[in-house]
Amino acid sequence: FDALSSSGDPYSAKTFSAAVELQKMGGTKKTPGGMDSIFGSAGVRLDHHENFGSALTFKLAPALVLNRAQGLTLRSSVGTGFKSPTLYQLHSTEDFGSGAYGNPSLKPEKSVSLDLGVDLKTESLSLSTSLFDHQTRDQIDGTSAPYRNLGKTHTQGLDWSVKKTTASVEASASATHLWTARNELTGQRLTERPEILGNLSVGMRLSEKLRVDPKLRFRGARLSGAPVGHLPSYSVFDLLASYQQSARSSYFVRLENCFDRKYQEVLGYNTAGRSITLSSQFSF
Repeated sequence: FDALSSSGDPYSAKTFSAAVELQKMGGTKKTPGGMDSIFGSAGVRLDHHENFGSALTFKLAPALVLNRAQGLTLRSSVGTGFKSPTLYQLHSTEDFGSGAYGNPSLKPEKSVSLDLGVDLKTESLSLSTSLFDHQTRDQIDGTSAPYRNLGKTHTQGLDWSVKKTTASVEASASATHLWTARNELTGQRLTERPEILGNLSVGMRLSEKLRVDPKLRFRGARLSGAPVGHLPSYSVFDLLASYQQSARSSYFVRLENCFDRKYQEVLGYNTAGRSITLSSQFSF
């Protein structure tokens, strides 16, 4: 591919990728055990970059149905990864006051990932949880100029989500607990990695025509890389209401940051306060 730097200088790199993936679908029997209870996928990928050479990576993701009637499944995955620096990361001349972002000395990222999870799915309830462990060598970091490799990084945590549906309510929640996120060479926690973040939403149909969807977003405290500092946790409440007047007309009200919470996603840059959006939709 080819690209231009911010100053108009041409840069190019030749790349090639090829991948093969095999999948085994689960059976439909309702009795546990047997090969019909085992499914998953396996794949390999070859990447070649004219400046960084070739890399062969793989992914293996088996799963086992523990109870088909209750939708209970145990799943896992193990895989490796390879990611070359982009032309922007290598050659960007953009300067926001701390120097040009491009770094032609960057190395490609190489990673190993492990995941183990359980899923439960019924007609009205779905639950999913996953433990993960990711290790990356030469992770590319762009929180400050220039881009740089971090040596070796390690993240561990837990993802979970739950969704409950009834005739008039659809409630869902999800969260990530990232208890490990550190640079293995320095022992420091990685920037922009909150220990806890989550979302909660409850969609309620109050009548045949009226629906409201309150949503809560939470992000835990974290370190900031550029500028260096500490960002406190925050929670933001949003509300969406819709009214379907007829089969051809609907009206919407979106209220974001309902309580006018003051918070920052990037250190030193405030976000928008309370806002309201009115809209309508008509079909002919």
